[in-house]
Amino acid sequence: MSAAEAYALRDILPPLPAVPVPDAAPGEPPALDTETDPEPGVEPAALEFLAADAAARAHRLLTELLAGRPAGAAKGLSSGGLSVGGLSAWGLSVGEDAVRLAAGRPPAWVAGRLASGTGRSRAELDAATRAWRWGGAAALAVLEESWTPDEAALAVAEARLAGAWEDGEAPELIRSGARWTAVDARAQLRLGEDGRWWPYRRAGGGWIPVGPADRDPAAAFTAATVEGDRGEDPEGADSGSRSLSE
Repeated sequence: MSAAEAYALRDILPPLPAVPVPDAAPGEPPALDTETDPEPGVEPAALEFLAADAAARAHRLLTELLAGRPAGAAKGLSSGGLSVGGLSAWGLSVGEDAVRLAAGRPPAWVAGRLASGTGRSRAELDAATRAWRWGGAAALAVLEESWTPDEAALAVAEARLAGAWEDGEAPELIRSGARWTAVDARAQLRLGEDGRWWPYRRAGGGWIPVGPADRDPAAAFTAATVEGDRGEDPEGADSGSRSLSE
């Protein structure tokens, strides 16, 4: 068939079907608990967990795509996939992807393996998942990594802090790297490399993230000092989570 003939068929072929509407929830993966013993090294329960996670991610990505929204992976809040060179197919490290999985509240035995497999204690994994629910990989980096702003970035940060409060209302803060800790409060501001401020509150011997990032340091500081509201753990995460110490 020539190109001209194929082009002419456009007038007689039926229109394309409507865009499908995804189901309200992802499908259930098949049960792998059979009477046949698995091969050595194969854990059916672990495979079922990973299959359910893959189905949930596929459903979310399809729903966002059909709605014309950026896919979750592009926003860095949900990801996963085959691991190549220490990075998942979506660009997360193995450690980040483990936290993403743990943020979905898996069974305790799965969370334990995710913690040990990434060199974290259960308390450290709890803090990491709490951060993930507030802001994905960016929030996790603020929790677990430290950096020192250069002269230009520090000048911008100090200017924002100086202009965030009225005269006489600014809290007394002590800086260490990219972290500003209140002298007389259980609150801390952490500056991300993108210029956003993350609220932290002291709990036990360390610090826990208590809210999403904000361009306004005063708003972030309020989230760190006011109990409840933004200070509550997102999506019902365990209130007993503890953080890495500074």
